[in-house]
Order: sequence, then C-alpha cells, then structure tokens
Amino acid sequence: MECRFHHIALKVKNFDAVVNFYKEVLGLKEKVSWVMNDNPAVMLEMADGGIVEVFGGNTDEPEANARWGHLAVLVDDVPGTYEKALALGAKPQTPPTDAAIEGTSTMNIQIAFVVGLGGEVIEFFKVK
Repeated sequence: MECRFHHIALKVKNFDAVVNFYKEVLGLKEKVSWVMNDNPAVMLEMADGGIVEVFGGNTDEPEANARWGHLAVLVDDVPGTYEKALALGAKPQTPPTDAAIEGTSTMNIQIAFVVGLGGEVIEFFKVK
C-alpha cells in the first residue's frame, strides 16, 4: 500500500479571510467548494496537489491553537486501511463510506475516520 498526503482540515470562524489568506499569500487554487450544515467549505490545492480544506462556522471562542479538524491521507484501500488501523489500536469514528462532495464540481470519494493513538483524527481518503 502506498500512502500519500491528501489534505488537512481547518475549522474557522472567519472563513472568507482565511480562504483569501491561503489564496493570496500561498497561491492556493480552489479545487471545489460547497455548503455543509449551512456553513461554507472549500478545498484549496497546493502546487504539489496537497490540500488545505477550510470549514466555516466555528465558534467565536478565543483559540489557544488553530483547530485542525483532521489529517487526511490518500489510500488505495479505505476499508482495509480502516481495519488495519483498528487492529493496531485506533478507535473507530466513521466506518468506510461512499460519498460525493457536490458544489462547484462533484468529487466522488470513499472515506473513513479513526481516532489515532494520540487522540488525533485521521481520515482515509480515496477519490473514486
């Protein structure tokens, strides 16, 4: 199995400003945007294909640290990777699921989430 970085998700209260920052400062390009639970979301792509996924709708509470939502890695076998992670001590969060991100374009995906041994959320991600 080959694992490659896909995206990291950031939850923010100032969605437009954050998106503009990543576009203007780092030159990231919009890959797809959509609305989730009445809040905006966007995948911003780096030159090497890595993605910063930004979700709006975070609370107004002050932050000590940024709220990274999860680390996503591209895998070729979402169910197999999910089961292997559970066997090695990860806790299940979302079992393998087929989904479609529908917004400015449609991206058909298969995803699964686990909570890693350090309490971090990891998404196994495959574009179909």
